[in-house]
Amino acid sequence: MPDIAKHVTVDLAQRKLYVNGERFPFHIAEGGIRVDGLAAEAGGLATVTVTFFADDIEVVPAGPTPAAREEAQALLHETGKALLTLLGLDEAAVERILGPLWDDLDLAAASWGVMADASQPVTRES
Repeated sequence: MPDIAKHVTVDLAQRKLYVNGERFPFHIAEGGIRVDGLAAEAGGLATVTVTFFADDIEVVPAGPTPAAREEAQALLHETGKALLTLLGLDEAAVERILGPLWDDLDLAAASWGVMADASQPVTRES
């Protein structure tokens, strides 16, 4: 786990931030420093949020990538069909049983769309 900053100095007039005596080396957006010291007053840790500019941003997704998600969905579809067919059900019965489940899976996958967008690098051109 990374170290916790021992001392932070925030110069709001000049939009500068110093962490453990070292100046934050990047241009900070106007209004881009927020300090929450209430937790520190209650015996916890204070938080500092910094908004700064970047030419290029890459986001590494926390969850499954769209391709992995689609592959898992396809595997679930095929496995479900195979299992029910082995039980002797005809295709119409398989569709009746699995159709609602597949709809739920597709709905869940659609809700993961935000993560899918975040998995792509963001550049000035995009």
